Amino acid sequence: MTAEEFGKTFKIDDSNSLRTFVDLCPFRERQAEALDFYLHDLPNHTRPQKPILIYYTHGTEILASSMAAYQKLLSQNLAIGIEAKAEES
Repeated sequence: MTAEEFGKTFKIDDSNSLRTFVDLCPFRERQAEALDFYLHDLPNHTRPQKPILIYYTHGTEILASSMAAYQKLLSQNLAIGIEAKAEES
């Protein structure tokens, strides 16, 4: 996945909230790839000022490399979460 492809992700930064929401659901069958790209690319950017919550469609298989990158980010005390949400009809 390229940065340009990833740029199509809907990022929702709710000004009433203290979190940045990243929705990977629009990637459909490429959500696992998008998550892997995002988690590996995140350290290349300025440390986020707000906690990040990443959404993906329930049932998406998370890659082992994504989990390793996620654990590494958590060990660096980055406030980040990954949450499955039900598929919309």
